[in-house]
Amino acid sequence: MSDPFATLVADARAFFAELEANNSRDWFEPRKEHYAAAIRQPAERLCELVSNEIARLTGEPHAGKVYRIYRDVRFSKDKRPYNAHLHMAWSQGLLQNEDGVAPVWFFACSPKMLTVNMGVPKFEGDAMTAWRELVDLHGDELAEAVAQSGAGFSDWGEAPLKKVPAPHGAAHRNADLLKRRSLILDAPLVEAWQAEGQALSRAITARCAGLLPVWRLLNTHLR
Repeated sequence: MSDPFATLVADARAFFAELEANNSRDWFEPRKEHYAAAIRQPAERLCELVSNEIARLTGEPHAGKVYRIYRDVRFSKDKRPYNAHLHMAWSQGLLQNEDGVAPVWFFACSPKMLTVNMGVPKFEGDAMTAWRELVDLHGDELAEAVAQSGAGFSDWGEAPLKKVPAPHGAAHRNADLLKRRSLILDAPLVEAWQAEGQALSRAITARCAGLLPVWRLLNTHLR
């Protein structure tokens, strides 16, 4: 069966490379219909398909969304009007709610990036307390799950603390995890998708499956 999203990545990368060099309304408006037909619409179909696959993997319903191409520049020094990347996410609900923090899945495609991410962009309040308790009690299991996933730590999210927070000391065996104020794992798609010739949706799902043990720990102990 052919991949219905076979050209999505190439089309998106070509479009966003031009947009990055010409980030203006004058450039985008004549190409708006092309963006909608070649990128936005297939991305929405992909998002729905992957949402179902993540629900199957996790046993939990997930809602997905494709982020808008329009940037919110009201409070930003960067006044470029458009996001020069394709970005989507899947979660069980709001990131922060009365039940705690739900780990979120992400997919990002740009001229320089093609990756699946999973984690929590920010720990604060009760969620921070739960995170440090998770690391203190199950840190070895978490560290092993991260290592086995084949993913790396993303630079996205809150920057780590410079020192291990009290009452833990610098000698704690998982000190680096305790210093984290967010946890986002980065699983690039280049090898899994292009080298193995997988359909795009299956490649994304395979990366999610590799991250599943970490997701389970976060979902169990942070919610």
